[in-house]
Amino acid sequence: DLWSLGCIVYEIVAGQNLFQPEETVPNNLETYLSLKINDIPNDIDGWNTADIIEIKECLNDLLCTVPEKRSLSRLKEFTDGHS
Repeated sequence: DLWSLGCIVYEIVAGQNLFQPEETVPNNLETYLSLKINDIPNDIDGWNTADIIEIKECLNDLLCTVPEKRSLSRLKEFTDGHS
């Protein structure tokens, strides 16, 4: 599903799990996810900064807390532009 894909993409880009075992997720999951995504640096070695920014936008779509609003459209546009 899209949530799982978002978790995997996050792990690839951030180099760590989205949720850490010792971490307590706050009541406001949307804020928590936004902070985690924004904490991904824009200057990862070997990555284009514009691509990282686009991937962060894709993560916001995939990890939306409202399942009906999760979307692959931005990720599809990103991958189509890099094939």
